[in-house]
Amino acid sequence: MGSLRSSLTALAAGCALFGALAPTADAQLTLIEVATIDLSPWTSQGPGTVVGPATPGGVISQGIQPLYIGTNPAAVAWDGTDLFVAGFNGNIETSQVGIARIPFALVPPTNNPRRVSPVFGVRQAPPQRGFSGLDLQGDRLVAAYDPGSVDPQGLTGWSRKGQFLWAKEARGSCGIGLDPGFPTGVPALGEGAGWMTFGSGGRSLQDADNGADIYDTASGMSLFSPAGTFWRDIDFDDVTGDVWLREGNNVVHGVRSGDNAVSGVSVVIDPADADFVVGQNLAFCRRADGDLIAYNDRPTSSTGAPFETAVRFCRPDGSNVPYTVITNNPLPAGVGYYDFAFHAPTGTLAVMDFANRQVAIYLLFGAV
Repeated sequence: MGSLRSSLTALAAGCALFGALAPTADAQLTLIEVATIDLSPWTSQGPGTVVGPATPGGVISQGIQPLYIGTNPAAVAWDGTDLFVAGFNGNIETSQVGIARIPFALVPPTNNPRRVSPVFGVRQAPPQRGFSGLDLQGDRLVAAYDPGSVDPQGLTGWSRKGQFLWAKEARGSCGIGLDPGFPTGVPALGEGAGWMTFGSGGRSLQDADNGADIYDTASGMSLFSPAGTFWRDIDFDDVTGDVWLREGNNVVHGVRSGDNAVSGVSVVIDPADADFVVGQNLAFCRRADGDLIAYNDRPTSSTGAPFETAVRFCRPDGSNVPYTVITNNPLPAGVGYYDFAFHAPTGTLAVMDFANRQVAIYLLFGAV
């Protein structure tokens, strides 16, 4: 309870900080930094050795490396307390990628002896490949892994403590999201782990508990986009069941009308196309002060992309939402590769930075 209380205190401190610094202008979104989690203990050690922060100086040199998720983080999930991060292999040879659970992530590591958990979901990924998505709800974590082709564990389900539940043979190239189903529908026909694949407009659906097929690419809800079918990420509105997607750097919206149906699909953000660029992600943020979509504009994989240019917010109609950031840390330039996970009860957004190997937790404040 002490760690949880500290986490809530950190959130309250963020609110107090904003109260002291808030501008008088309205219609302005403010990101208040609550914590920044350095992921270098999980990404800086190459294959063969891992130096663990839980055992300073301790070197582990055989078997599955208990801390190493890859050279970079690739996907994030967040429930207001625990942070989950999946990795990417930026090496020039096959190397381990995996998923780390960082419990009580808002608590500084010096006060949190349970900060480090061994990785799970370990795969030997080809160069420049890794995980593409995570999603979390309650005790269910789902992951999408992309080695460049179909893989026996392309999609997997886990308990929040890393217990393996199921695997689906697929190419997990387009993220994964826990579909809440249609509000007045039949749960067994609409709820599960939803995902897309290149070239298909059908949302496939797996049972989140056991991985059984509910719908495949042919029978799943039709989400054909006017922009194309180079799907990169998927998220759902937990209240309405609406579908939000990334496609070739576009932001696409499907309005839910049934367990396995949408009434329409539209492109709400249509920037420069970038079909062959990985790392285009989004999160739907349901807020009392106005719903938002957090996304990253990534038309290329070039370096030197400022945070404020790459990280964007819009309303559901696609209109831009400007924002400011209150932080004690610099916002370093990166490569435009960010992932997002929103926790509605605390109003906090986890923003994963691929290039700088960190996750920042922000309180989203302000009516939009």
